[in-house]
Amino acid sequence: MAKLKIKEHVRNRTGLTVDMGLVYLYPFTGNGSIKNFRIQNPSGFYAKNVLSIDKIEFKGNHRTLYSDVTVIDQMKVSGIGISFEQKDMRNNFQSLYSDGVKYYRGEGSSVEEGLKGFAIRDLIIDPIIISIGPAILNKKVDLGGVHMTDVGTPEHGVGFYRFGRMLLESYQPEIQKAMNDPTTPLTSEMKAVVVRWLETHARAEKSGL
Repeated sequence: MAKLKIKEHVRNRTGLTVDMGLVYLYPFTGNGSIKNFRIQNPSGFYAKNVLSIDKIEFKGNHRTLYSDVTVIDQMKVSGIGISFEQKDMRNNFQSLYSDGVKYYRGEGSSVEEGLKGFAIRDLIIDPIIISIGPAILNKKVDLGGVHMTDVGTPEHGVGFYRFGRMLLESYQPEIQKAMNDPTTPLTSEMKAVVVRWLETHARAEKSGL
């Protein structure tokens, strides 16, 4: 039941197609875990998944499960893989972002309310491995891990898109380094697109947009 609810919630509010393995949620404590979380690649790209996560573990605050802002005392994310692909002059992340913004603004969503906010007091993300380029010729880049505290507050939670911008800002230096590497199997035009996109969205987060 929890698995179906999560998949329906994400699909209705973001347009993303997700799948996952075992889901544990203990409502009396707010603790739980999700295994084998996957976000499917947009149609037309080679890899099956754009994002794969082996395990998400969280220690929640059960008193806030049904509040406007859900508070998570600790979250650890491990076994993360990302596939970044180019097709003509577009990439799979551009496609996902365009669809997600459409749903976030209500153009494709079947629900009226916006995304529920959340606050994470202690967030640990293990090193992320990103595969850039086609499956046969891809280049694997280790983006490293992240440890963040006080992501949002119980009074002012963050949504998925602001949270995504925060992560982009954290990983921006390593991604830009990969774009400057001549062995990265993307066209120079696509590398420039990625760098501009990163700068724009990291700037938006720093300015509070």
